[in-house]
Amino acid sequence: MSKLLYQDVADKIEDQIKCGKWKTDDKLPSERILAQEYHVSRTVVREAIKTLNEKKVIINRPGKGNYVSCPDNDSLTSQFESLVSYNNISIPDLIEAREELEVVIGARAIKNITRSQLKEMTVLYQLLDNSLSDSSAFNQYDYSFHVKLAECSGNNSLKMIFVSLYSITGRSNYASVISTLPVRQAAQKDHLAILTALKSRSPRNMSRAIRNHMKCIREHMTLDQTL
Repeated sequence: MSKLLYQDVADKIEDQIKCGKWKTDDKLPSERILAQEYHVSRTVVREAIKTLNEKKVIINRPGKGNYVSCPDNDSLTSQFESLVSYNNISIPDLIEAREELEVVIGARAIKNITRSQLKEMTVLYQLLDNSLSDSSAFNQYDYSFHVKLAECSGNNSLKMIFVSLYSITGRSNYASVISTLPVRQAAQKDHLAILTALKSRSPRNMSRAIRNHMKCIREHMTLDQTL
């Protein structure tokens, strides 16, 4: 019963944060005041605060109190990864989800990309091209290239979801195949096709480029699994 009670208090505090009662970096009231407000004991409030700390909704600053936190990409990815693991979602399913999401992102990017963003995408492509011999650098720029594409969509929700999907698949053994030069070269051809589709503002070519890119990943995933 007490567990349900502190969870209920945690949910109420989180709801009030979402409603704007407390904003990022705002200090929460003391345990005593929260206990009075929710008509519970300070022990219940303490457990509720602990739950919110674990969820990265709030952060404790020693000697100062509890403050509203803004979850970063790492914490969001961690929560998403826990859900993926709990529901036994496979890496191939995640890659399929990434493909469908990135097709939508690409279509939106064509409509919303700015000149400055197009220049940034071009620079990232060039950095990828210069890093073909360095798998570590290539992987970093590959991440930046695809996340920048998501940013160009103009929809932060799509970007956050994409970052989580990319991060999870990127940490899997399946994604290790990009460490080989032939795969990086094949991926770079797809990056050029994506960039060209952006410049020509062609939704059809964008969709084709993204699907070819994911097909390349799947083919090398299959090859990697047979080794």
